Formats: sequence, structure tokens, C-alpha cells
Amino acid sequence: MKEIDSKDIKMLWVKDYYDFPLTFICEYMGNKCYGKVVSDVGERIKYHLYSLTSQEIAEETKWNNLFKEHVGGHWEYLNGDKQDASLKPEREWAKFYEPYKAANYKLDPPDSQLIGYFLD
Repeated sequence: MKEIDSKDIKMLWVKDYYDFPLTFICEYMGNKCYGKVVSDVGERIKYHLYSLTSQEIAEETKWNNLFKEHVGGHWEYLNGDKQDASLKPEREWAKFYEPYKAANYKLDPPDSQLIGYFLD
């Protein structure tokens, strides 16, 4: 499996977070990709990086835009730097979480889309 230099990864937005990004959308070699934790043993975190189809990119962008509109842009990155955006009022959050839960959407690219791994 190809090792990718983490300096070549440009974060775009985080999908899931717990002490560090668990899943995220990033840019690698000019393409939007999906990253996910595969191990966090020791001081380094190992991520797998997957290519995305145009349909997956469109779906992820749709959900991210809805999240920013109703929850906040606090998981956004601009030029690789995390943005310090505030949360929307809590009364707005259901406008994202209810349709997202109802859609039962989960990004899960097949191994055939695996590009490689990187350590952070």
C-alpha cells in the first residue's frame, strides 16, 4: 500500500471528530478524497485515503453545505487551516440532523478506491 506524505493532504472539512478527526474530506493531488482513521496506536494516527466518485463528492458536498447552514462551519478548513466559525443556534440543528438521519446516508468507499495511507 502506498504511503502518502501528510503534507500533501489539504483538509477541507471534518465529518466526525473525537479528540482528532476520525473521518474527513480532503484534497490530494487536486482531487477530493475521503480519509478515515484505521488505527491510533501510540503517538501517531494512521489514516486510509480513498478516492471519491463524482456522485460521492456531490452527496458529501450537499450534506456539508446543509451542516454549515444549520449547525455551523466550525469543521471547515480554508487553505488547510481550521476555521474558527461559531455554532448556529441549537434550535436550527434539527434542520440538518433530522434529514441526515432519515436519509440513512453513510460514506463507505470500497477498497478498490483506496489510494494509500498516511500518518499524522
